[in-house]
Amino acid sequence: MNLTAIVRSLRKSLGLEASASKQYPDKDEQSSTYSGGTSTSTPSSIASSPFASDDEYENTLEEDSDRLPISVPQLNQSRHPYKEMIQQILYQVSELEHTFYEDQQQEFKLRMALERQSDRIQELHFSLDTEKQRNSRLVQLLRGIDSSGESEPDERMPGGSHVQCIGGIFESISPLLMQQRYDELSVSHRQSRRQLAKKEKAHRLLKCETEELQAKYDQLFDEYRNEQRRVETLCSRFLQIHSMKKKQIDNLKQSLGYASDCIYHAQVVIEACSHRIGSGSAKEPLHNFERTLGIFMDSLPNCDLHKLNELQEQQKKKEQELTSRTLALALAGNTRKSEALSSSKR
Repeated sequence: MNLTAIVRSLRKSLGLEASASKQYPDKDEQSSTYSGGTSTSTPSSIASSPFASDDEYENTLEEDSDRLPISVPQLNQSRHPYKEMIQQILYQVSELEHTFYEDQQQEFKLRMALERQSDRIQELHFSLDTEKQRNSRLVQLLRGIDSSGESEPDERMPGGSHVQCIGGIFESISPLLMQQRYDELSVSHRQSRRQLAKKEKAHRLLKCETEELQAKYDQLFDEYRNEQRRVETLCSRFLQIHSMKKKQIDNLKQSLGYASDCIYHAQVVIEACSHRIGSGSAKEPLHNFERTLGIFMDSLPNCDLHKLNELQEQQKKKEQELTSRTLALALAGNTRKSEALSSSKR
């Protein structure tokens, strides 16, 4: 006996057929479709069920329901305490049957898809083998043409057998394959030509840039040489001026020495004259001369030192300015040269 037949017999014996069909009509229809071959055995199971007398008992209870204090549902509940549990079990069984049927359908679909994929793989293997054979024949044909072109006339096959062999190989090769290979080669040739044109254009642009950078480099180098010449001329002029100032300082020192000697000798002469004269009228101008001479002698070293300090400060300032100019020009020339070299390298 099938599982569905047992379930249906239990439902009919417990009086749940109508309620189950109302609540789950789709499930009963699916279970009836799943077990279509075994539906003929349900009447016999119903007839042979031991709960057939319960229906008669329930009918008698319905006739005497007015006289009894207990209602029919209460009697049914007391008669069948596990009715809800059995109903849940039957519902779960029907769901399991439905899922089992769906699993069978999915398995069938997967099996069919697997068979289709296996057929596709076999076809691909067959086409791959045929393409390999055609490629090998094409290679043999090309090798045969090369060897026939390089071989001598007396070494070739007599009677046109070589030509017949080549013709057979040509016939065995697919023209579609040859056309496909030709199209691929033509496409690759066009792509290579486009790439070559792009490379040539980029090369021309880079060449123009290098020429411009070379011109800028030459211009900067000329400017650097001009600035270097200016620095050299400034240095030479500075050295000349320095030597002239040094000579002037030496001459000034020498003249100051001569003046101090003259003043000293004049003072000696005046003192000698004053001792000889010794009169009071001659002492006053002598005293004035000595006073002014002392002031002059006191101011003379200060004047000499002040002049020397001024000349030294001017010389230091000129040297600092010259060194700063030379350093600035050298740095500017080096930076321009490095920029030109880096741009030319790029």
